[in-house]
Amino acid sequence: MKIVLIGLALAPILFGGPPPTSVTYRAVLERYVDEDGLVDYASLKRQTNASFSEMVSGKWPTDPMPASWTDNDKIAFWINTYNMVALKLIVDNYPIKPTEGKSKYPANSIRQTPGAWEHEKFRMFGRDYTLDEVEHKILRAEFEEPRIHMALVNSAMSAPKLRREPYDGEKLDAQLDD
Repeated sequence: MKIVLIGLALAPILFGGPPPTSVTYRAVLERYVDEDGLVDYASLKRQTNASFSEMVSGKWPTDPMPASWTDNDKIAFWINTYNMVALKLIVDNYPIKPTEGKSKYPANSIRQTPGAWEHEKFRMFGRDYTLDEVEHKILRAEFEEPRIHMALVNSAMSAPKLRREPYDGEKLDAQLDD
C-alpha cells in the first residue's frame, strides 16, 4: 500500500488556529474548478502537477488536533482534507484508464483506480487514514451533520460538485446550506 503524506497549511495547526484552508488549495479550487463544480484535471495535472503534489505531500505534525477547534472547524478540516486527497488521487492517476475486472464502471471513472477509497492511505497527526475512514468513521460517525454528504466530492460525475472555495468553520453552515 502506498502511503500519501498530506499537508494543507501547517501554520494554523502549529499555532493552534482554525483548521487550514490553504491559500494554495484555495488557488487550485479557484483556478481549476469551474462554475458548475467540475474540475479541469488535464490542466491541473499539466500545469501544476509538481506544485500540487508538493501541496498535498507535506509532513503533518504528530500532535493531536487542537482542542480549541469547534465542531464546525473539525468538519471543515476533514471535508477539505477528503476533497484534496480525492483531487490528488485523480491527478496522480490522470488520465484514468480502464482496469481489468472493473467493467461495470465507466472507463474513465475514479472507480477504475483499485482501492482508491479503501486502501490508499495518507498520514496526519501521526496516524494513517483512508478516504473511506474519513467519510464513515470520522465525519459520519462523530458529527450529526447530514449535509456533510453533499460536501464530500469523490470525483465521480454523479458526486456532488466541488466548491470553488475551501470549507471554513466560521462559514460552514452557510456553505453546507448552499
